[in-house]
Amino acid sequence: MSAREHFDDQQLERLQTRIRNIEAFLEKVPFLSGTLIEGEALSVTDKTIAHRLGRRVRGLIVVKVSPNFSVGFSATQPSDSGFVNIKAGGNCTASLWFW
Repeated sequence: MSAREHFDDQQLERLQTRIRNIEAFLEKVPFLSGTLIEGEALSVTDKTIAHRLGRRVRGLIVVKVSPNFSVGFSATQPSDSGFVNIKAGGNCTASLWFW
């Protein structure tokens, strides 16, 4: 938000303060700034995926998986921080939210 503007109207001042508080809260929620990778074919072997975050990945949310297998980070990860190794409990297609 830009520099604070001052108004005589107390209601408007309270609204601006609430908006700034919400903005400050949202900036602290790490998984809101992420990327969605859809339709990745996964299996029990490692698959290297470019997460496109522009930084090291902090976490993963499985948005959708079909059929229903567990999906997660592999034990070994690539040295390039722009990629992650993912594996699943079986052959499946998944949509993943990296943050």
